[in-house]
Amino acid sequence: MKSIFKRLPFFLAISLTLVFFIPNTVRASPGTSTFDSRPSAHTITGGLGVTNPTYAYDNNLATYAQFDYDDVVGSFAVRAFSTSSGVPVSVDFKMHYEADGSGGSEAYRIIYYVGAAGPIVLQDWTYAAYGPSTRTWSSQAEPGDGSWSWTDISNIRLVVETGTGGGGADRIYEHEAWVTVTVYTYTVGTMFVDPASLTDPSSPFTVDINVSGVEDLYGWEFKLYYNTTILSNGSVTEGSFLSSGGSTFFSVVNNTDTYNATHGRFWVTCTLLGHTAGVTGSGTLATITLTVDGTGGTTPLDLTDTKLVGYVYSASTLVQMTHNTTDGQVTISGLPEFPFGAALEIALVGVIVYIWWRRKHQQTPSTVKYIPT
Repeated sequence: MKSIFKRLPFFLAISLTLVFFIPNTVRASPGTSTFDSRPSAHTITGGLGVTNPTYAYDNNLATYAQFDYDDVVGSFAVRAFSTSSGVPVSVDFKMHYEADGSGGSEAYRIIYYVGAAGPIVLQDWTYAAYGPSTRTWSSQAEPGDGSWSWTDISNIRLVVETGTGGGGADRIYEHEAWVTVTVYTYTVGTMFVDPASLTDPSSPFTVDINVSGVEDLYGWEFKLYYNTTILSNGSVTEGSFLSSGGSTFFSVVNNTDTYNATHGRFWVTCTLLGHTAGVTGSGTLATITLTVDGTGGTTPLDLTDTKLVGYVYSASTLVQMTHNTTDGQVTISGLPEFPFGAALEIALVGVIVYIWWRRKHQQTPSTVKYIPT
């Protein structure tokens, strides 16, 4: 999920859509599920004395790690969280703990890091008593690029920091710590050129860029390359598939025969607008018109940098969806070649016609009759 919004022309439109048209609603989606991601290791800093540290992540609320938080400035962190399948779109941090607060002047706080990014404060410095009960901090931000990935989740550190003071010892009992991940799951679709292969089409001719087997599609993008010694650039129009779900923003970012010395390119994007469900199924994204140059040969219709994006209602989050692609191909035969037998027959006919023509137009000498005297 990192770098999901690298391509500005497409995702600027998506971003404007979210800012101006889509409210921050919570709506269930059949493509989401939850996964409890649990740590498998711990880190202790500052010489903090922790009893039974592994009890804080043994998936048993009856056991706990125990430490005082007036002895030293230190921290106790659980880390190395587990991962699953699908696309993570939202993360809730959870801790079942008790702070006794008996000393009345010693402070602790609860924070988290994601890799080198952070800290993000969940509970600011306090000496108040709490629990024992489960505390949840819902829909927490990814502090790096803002989009959760499984790499991010595996690098979470959920930390209790302790301070010193002049009061009596206060004690933390950390029964369990984990994060609950909302996962977006979807069918892996395909973007493809249709028809996949053409031979000597009329000029101009069209091909469709289609999708099949997609769920909740909210936006798409593709680049299509072709050989300009065989084909010339034409036009591109939006297909009917995405617009069947509502109003769309369709953009031809680039349409040129001179992408480089040998190839032309179509660069096209489209997104739905407003608070509307994505489109599920199969259909046409765009129709492309091309012209035959007349030179014989074969050129791929090469689909690259393709993107399919879904919208997850429950997290108000755009998700770039993994998908397959299938290129196309156009073959132009050029001038026809005659077989040897046919060429020989044509040559013989030419010779016969020539002989006949010469005889017909050759001057015949006059015949002189001799009369004896």
